[in-house]
Amino acid sequence: MYLQLLVKFAKKHSPFPTPLEQKELQQYEAFHDKVVAERFEFIHFVKQRCALTQDRYLVINPDVKKYIEEMWQHRLSRASKYPADYEPLRLLPLVYSDKKKPVVMKLEENLLEVGSIPFIFLPKFKNPIHIPTDYSRMRARFPPESDGTRNTFKIPVSEDKNAETFAVAGGVHVVISSSALKRITDNHPPNFEKAWDLPVIVKEYKQCDNKVVKVVYLNKALPPKCLTTVEKNT
Repeated sequence: MYLQLLVKFAKKHSPFPTPLEQKELQQYEAFHDKVVAERFEFIHFVKQRCALTQDRYLVINPDVKKYIEEMWQHRLSRASKYPADYEPLRLLPLVYSDKKKPVVMKLEENLLEVGSIPFIFLPKFKNPIHIPTDYSRMRARFPPESDGTRNTFKIPVSEDKNAETFAVAGGVHVVISSSALKRITDNHPPNFEKAWDLPVIVKEYKQCDNKVVKVVYLNKALPPKCLTTVEKNT
């Protein structure tokens, strides 16, 4: 009942509810209070269980740990490509609240498609599936220091010549990578608990009429500064 009412009241509805809708709204509020209390109770239960079974989430295969830490250190080295020191200019709120000019994400045009779609090998669940944990096998198949072997790990948009060409030709002010866009949109109120570092690069281009235009590039987020054992296993 709570989920049904949640879906119903999440949609736009009349500011003048009928007697039935008023009753349902009261039911929803009562259910919501119970659900919130239940969440706190469940979190408390999980914390207790974790304290008793730490070995289930603190244990990691030595080969896996070695491989993941090598890969992570290589990704961390990307930060050294950017300037080390910055001067604060001003704070930008990421919560947009101008109701008169709402932001609408709309696909205008697909400018370019390059390469082929990666082939995915789906396992056949006739036998148990084992994730490889042997260091030499993992390193041979997916070298940690090589970005080219992973289709999801491309160069930053600020270094993408196609992105630069289209930005200048189309009079674009901001270019954002899919990774950076995901980080910004996948962070929800009220706590906004996720933190990340997004490198911002500003480039100047001189046009045919000698007019200088600036384009802001938001590159993919830098890797986290530290990884827990759970995150390494994941």
